[in-house]
Order: sequence, then C-alpha cells, then structure tokens
Amino acid sequence: MSSCAVSPDGSRILTASGDTLRLWELLAGRLLATLTGHTRDINDCTFSPDGKLIASASSDGSLKLWSAANGAKVCELVLGSEIHEIDWSPEGCRVVVGTSTGEIHLLRLENVSTRAPVVTPWKPREGRYAGGFGCPICRGWSEVPAFCFGKELDCPRCGGRIRLNWFWIDSDWHAIEHAWGGG
Repeated sequence: MSSCAVSPDGSRILTASGDTLRLWELLAGRLLATLTGHTRDINDCTFSPDGKLIASASSDGSLKLWSAANGAKVCELVLGSEIHEIDWSPEGCRVVVGTSTGEIHLLRLENVSTRAPVVTPWKPREGRYAGGFGCPICRGWSEVPAFCFGKELDCPRCGGRIRLNWFWIDSDWHAIEHAWGGG
C-alpha cells in the first residue's frame, strides 16, 4: 500500500496500492468501490474536506478526482511529470499538487460536480417500450425500459451514474448511435 486516507466523517477509508484505489467502509471493513484508471502507481490520495470527492496523484503524471459516493471518475488533469503529493485547501475549492520535478501547482476547482450528469433518452418511433441513451462517460449506447425515464441509474456499459430526463426525444436513436461510433 502506498497511501491511505480517512474520510472527514470517519466512516470510510481509502487505500492506494499500485494503480488502484479502494474505498472501504471503515467499521465493517467492507469494500465499497474499486477505482481504476491510473496507468502507473498511485503516490497519494485524499478526501475533500466535505468528503464528497477523492483526489489521487500518480506516477503517470495525472491527478484524478472521483466521486466518493460511487467511485465514478469526475475529472482528470495530466501534468506530465510524476505527481507525488496532493492536498485540499480547507474550504475545498483548491488542490495543491507537488511533482517529481519540484514544481508545486495550486489548482482552483471550478464547475466540478459530484452529481450524475443528466442525459435525455431517445424513444424509438416503432412503438418499443425501451428507449436508448448515449452515456457521456463511456460514449456507449444502451437501451432501457421506459420506467427508467426520470430516474438515476448506472450505465449498463461502464457503471457510471447518470440521470435520465423524464422526457425523451421522440425519434429512433439507432442512427445517432451509429454516427457516434457505437453501432
């Protein structure tokens, strides 16, 4: 294990080993989520002061922010040089990063949200009960039953959390799926 952190409320622990993060329920010792996406060792990890975000710093030169609720990647910044240290400012709107070249970066976070992105589903004209949506996380297309409209769900392809609008586009989405590279 290369790094670990305890959530501000003391209920969860985050561990980094190799290129993988694991989020645990502290008292039960139960694994809640496995966070993957770095390509080299993770050097540091930490929770935001409000406990809603996780930051990870890696030898691959990237800083990733994750949702502490479900482990979904929120955003990524690639600096190029290995990142060794990371910490949040007390108010949670800035992150300080230290690299292997001795550089220190103070990053101001704007428009970073842990809420699921809203996606408008497509309802085919041929009278099917299922609709389709394009996931903004993995760019994959999936079909869902109409009762999912207006609800949050996990993308069947990547597992990222999304929220479907309660309304839909009344057209066949298969042509859009094909143009987007999914068909």
